[in-house]
Amino acid sequence: MCTISWLVHSDHYEVFFNRDEQKSRAAALPPQLINHSPTLSLMPIDPVGGGSWLAATEYGQIIALLNLYQADIGEVSSEQQSRGLLVHQLASFTDWQAQQHWLKQLDYHLYRPFSLFIFTPIWHSQSQLKQLLVHQFDWDNQTFQQQQPEHPFFSSSSVATQTVLANRLACYEALRTSSNTSTSAQNESCALTSQDLLQLHRSHQPKASAYSICMHREDAQTVSFSHIKVNPLYTEFDYYPDSPCQPHEPQRFQLKNQVTDIPKA
Repeated sequence: MCTISWLVHSDHYEVFFNRDEQKSRAAALPPQLINHSPTLSLMPIDPVGGGSWLAATEYGQIIALLNLYQADIGEVSSEQQSRGLLVHQLASFTDWQAQQHWLKQLDYHLYRPFSLFIFTPIWHSQSQLKQLLVHQFDWDNQTFQQQQPEHPFFSSSSVATQTVLANRLACYEALRTSSNTSTSAQNESCALTSQDLLQLHRSHQPKASAYSICMHREDAQTVSFSHIKVNPLYTEFDYYPDSPCQPHEPQRFQLKNQVTDIPKA
């Protein structure tokens, strides 16, 4: 039960993430600096499974995981591992090729269904973003599929799944249309602003409920919001340990980036 969106700019990119959880679940720890040796990353920690749903690495990557309730969940096995450990492991690699190789070798039956996003920037210079590679991986309990996202927006829900997702996507599309964006994913992202998506992730359309992006149910709600900005020099991670509709200042964390793909002079 989560929602992710992103923006691509000429000199940086941003990721916005609502984490929805049961109210009875233990509160997550705020972003921690994790030394994977040889890499460093920032990630909030789920004390239940020991993993995370979101990580930013010193190589400018962002790794995000959502539960795939659209899939056939099937029976839960005692041998299955926390999906959050996938984020922890992927954040330990220094490049996309190593992550891709590891994913190809993974025994997916050890995990319940998920959607995984890996954002990999390619920098043209220390002030220019040449390209943002966005890879989406879906495990539906039967097949593991890699694909390109249809929109710079994705959501999941365990309740009235198709109806909820249709409403949330409609909210995003209405925002995109009002910004008069083009049809390509890259350009449609650029036409929106940070403030647009901050408001979207706080929104209660049609009301504060299971259907809204900022989700509120009797048993669950949006329990945290993350806003991550990545440029060639550093990553800024703003973490809100509560529903984003609540007025409060973020906890801000910063990670110095190791940029290895800028062409040498």
